[in-house]
Amino acid sequence: KRLAKQGQLQAVRHLAKDIVRMRQTQANYYKLKSELSSLSHQMDTMQANKQLMDSMKNISKIMPVINKQIQLPELQKIMRKFDEEQMKSQLKQEMIDDAMDDALDNDIDAEDELI
Repeated sequence: KRLAKQGQLQAVRHLAKDIVRMRQTQANYYKLKSELSSLSHQMDTMQANKQLMDSMKNISKIMPVINKQIQLPELQKIMRKFDEEQMKSQLKQEMIDDAMDDALDNDIDAEDELI
C-alpha cells in the first residue's frame, strides 16, 4: 500500500506476484501434506494386514496339531460331567438358601412374638 501511494507500480506488481506465488506454494504444500498423510495411513493399514496374514498363517499351521491332540468324544464326556456337577452344586446352594431363609423367618417370627 505504501509503495502504491508513492507511485511505484512496478514494485507493487512484483510484490503482488510474489504474494500469489506464495499462496499457490502454500496450497501445494497443504495438498502434498494431505497426500503424504494418506499414504502414511495406507502403509499402516498394509502393515496391519500383513501382520494379520502372518498370524492367520501361523494359526493354520497350529490348528491341525491341536485337532490331533484334542479327542472330541472325551472332551464331550468331560463337559457333560461338568454340567452335571454344576447342576448338583446349584441345587445344593438353593436348598441351603431356602433353609437359611426359613430359619431366619422363624427367628423373626419368634422375635415378633416376644415383643
